[in-house]
Amino acid sequence: MKNLPLASSIIFFVLLSGCSFSMKQPAWYWNKDNATYQDYQIVKQCRITAFSSPNNTQEQITDNYNSCLMKNGWYKEYITSF
Repeated sequence: MKNLPLASSIIFFVLLSGCSFSMKQPAWYWNKDNATYQDYQIVKQCRITAFSSPNNTQEQITDNYNSCLMKNGWYKEYITSF
């Protein structure tokens, strides 16, 4: 009985870590071949622009951000394996 809190903690940790591995990971990331420091500044500006209107929904913010990146030469690089 003395080890019950320890055993409970171990079981909780195992269950919690299992949940983190089962969460869906993004299947892509933004990429731009030979990106420079200036390109990363454009990413920052796209983020600022996307969030500039306080009335935008999350979907509108995402669409604005994605279109800004694509206009500046960024593309989605799809992950084929983990």
